[in-house]
Amino acid sequence: MKSIQANALPQELPKTSTPLSAPMTDIWTKLPQEMKDKIIVQAATTPLKLHLYTTGPNQHYLQAIDIDVWQTVKNALSITQSSRKAALKILHESGSIEDVDISLDEHDCYRFGAWTRHRPSNALLAHFNLLWRWMPFYTPNVSNYPDVMAHWKERDPVHENARIKFYVPFPHPGQARAVARIEIHASSNPVTAWGDGEVKAMVFEWVLFVSTTSWAFSDNHGTLPFPMEGTELRALICWVEA
Repeated sequence: MKSIQANALPQELPKTSTPLSAPMTDIWTKLPQEMKDKIIVQAATTPLKLHLYTTGPNQHYLQAIDIDVWQTVKNALSITQSSRKAALKILHESGSIEDVDISLDEHDCYRFGAWTRHRPSNALLAHFNLLWRWMPFYTPNVSNYPDVMAHWKERDPVHENARIKFYVPFPHPGQARAVARIEIHASSNPVTAWGDGEVKAMVFEWVLFVSTTSWAFSDNHGTLPFPMEGTELRALICWVEA
């Protein structure tokens, strides 16, 4: 949280503010409440990461990545009632957590006693509605199954470095698995030139690929369900210029 304060203070404090050599608590007490809330909300909405893994059939687990960041968010939600309310409003509207891959030796299951330390509480996770992960625009499956790509003569080099940010509902108990949103991060929007069949083919490839990455991105039948009607399918896709 200190780094957030350090970034904000030079821009916000008047010239007569407490010297930077003063203890941080002295500076903090002199800040206007509005600025305090703003700093706290920034801390509470810091991007968070999880790693989801399984150790057997229906044995699904998750662990927090960067424990200090999670603790910062947890602390920020406990400071004042007004800042907590503002932060929770943002989290409930658009709060999401990234699912990332880690090496085997980083897994909780290989470290004695780490499971409870590195698993966020259900109360904290309940504030988040979405889980997402990065994936390539052109998945390995596209190369292996050229019939799926029959709509294209060749892969467009413009989109070789594009990425997909794939969202699903956060896997709270009882939450149905589905595709929530697909963001295409690319220099140009490829979807505008695609017909419904092309959109369906690419979404199928993305859903197929992401189902192999983490248990929250698949269901009991394998791949996640998604709309088959063109208009509904396009409504799931969002282009983000990158």
